[in-house]
Amino acid sequence: MQKIKRFLLIGIIISILFSSLMVITAEEMTAEEIINQRDNNEYIESIKAEAEMIIVSGGRRITKTMLILSDKKSALIEFTNPGDRGTKFLKREDNLYMFFPDAEETIEASPHMLNQGMMGSDFSFQDIMESDKLTDLYDFKI
Repeated sequence: MQKIKRFLLIGIIISILFSSLMVITAEEMTAEEIINQRDNNEYIESIKAEAEMIIVSGGRRITKTMLILSDKKSALIEFTNPGDRGTKFLKREDNLYMFFPDAEETIEASPHMLNQGMMGSDFSFQDIMESDKLTDLYDFKI
């Protein structure tokens, strides 16, 4: 029992020391350095993903599945669930193109559509289709 208490005490002391070092390091960093570190850890240059979006509205639950391809400048979302299969959204720079298989035509949407809810969800096209670094979008200060 005495050994367990000793190891526990040593573990707590080591944790406190490392926590203190991390606080000191964080205090020395500028706001931009902190956000740069976050961007480096979380920013994705390109991605291919299968996703599921569940929309709950008025007691109804709607599931949409999609394939997402994205890089720095463009993104493509293709819906794969039965009700929307083949519906595609392409974003290039600030342009949004929509393809609906029933209409068999591609429509270029106005730029304000990027801020509108996508397929009945609260997520905007911009939320889902952009992956800008925070340091490219904002200025940070502490």
